Amino acid sequence: MLNRRTLRIKTMQCLYASDHNEAYQLPSLEQFLQKSILYFEQLYLYHWLTVERIVDYVKSDRARRQKKHIKTEADKKWSEIINQNPIPVFVRTNKDFLQTVKQAHVVLQLEDDVTRKLYQNFTNTHTYQLYSQKTQHTVKEQTDIMRFLLVEILQKDELYQSHLEDMFFNYYDDIDIIYPLLVNQLNNFFDSSGLSLLPDREAIDDRLKFGRELLAKTLQNADTFKQLIVPQLHNWDPDRVNSTDNVLLRMALCELLYFPNIPVKVSINEYVDISKQYSTPKSKDFVNGVLDKLMKKLTNEGKIKKVGRGVIGF
Repeated sequence: MLNRRTLRIKTMQCLYASDHNEAYQLPSLEQFLQKSILYFEQLYLYHWLTVERIVDYVKSDRARRQKKHIKTEADKKWSEIINQNPIPVFVRTNKDFLQTVKQAHVVLQLEDDVTRKLYQNFTNTHTYQLYSQKTQHTVKEQTDIMRFLLVEILQKDELYQSHLEDMFFNYYDDIDIIYPLLVNQLNNFFDSSGLSLLPDREAIDDRLKFGRELLAKTLQNADTFKQLIVPQLHNWDPDRVNSTDNVLLRMALCELLYFPNIPVKVSINEYVDISKQYSTPKSKDFVNGVLDKLMKKLTNEGKIKKVGRGVIGF
């Protein structure tokens, strides 16, 4: 559920806080980063629990329809096939997933009225109707219907988004990045060995290590990075550079100089992309221009040393 893009954004938020409050030193920032990752994980897991709850509401719908004395044509054609989709089945039954939910202290607090509304919004769509009419589905169809529920129903439903805002104080920090990650994990569900919505624990630990190192090295080398950046700011007052852009430039420099396994182009592209989402409309060109100058300067000086997959130009 965590990728390097997410950890870069979390680290950026920590460094931004440090720039605006000198009381935030490395130990407290590391704790902030760890908590921020935990809150993100909770929001991630909460969405899958919501998906399972909405799908499971089909049982209540069945009971309601069975009580009818006069059944409509829709009642006669009604199907519970959605409840057999492997994704909600996994959320409902997988021991590792349920243990992760327990350890993260995630408890679904979706009221019945909200669940019913989301279920109705979902099942009243043409997309759902087509899915429910079939008795067997391809992997793509099973994946597509869950993606539809996540992106077209949950992400766009004001009531559900308001519920998340009330539940998670990190809502505004994470909501823009949570859905792409949910969809990415969903797309990989059938590709993983044993079917899983949980990434490999070893990979997660490696990424967490990356986040902590990026935070520490960017903070510890702040003065050095400033000395490198300022000469490249032609016609710019260093004190008037956007705070977020400043943080992104320092982080990018840190990767160029201290992370030999990450390709130069990957680092530059990542921070240019992040600037599009978190900074000003002009930041993309500014960050890209400054990093391009720094990359050429440091390469000519032999200070960028990449190995393996991190070699320059890979």
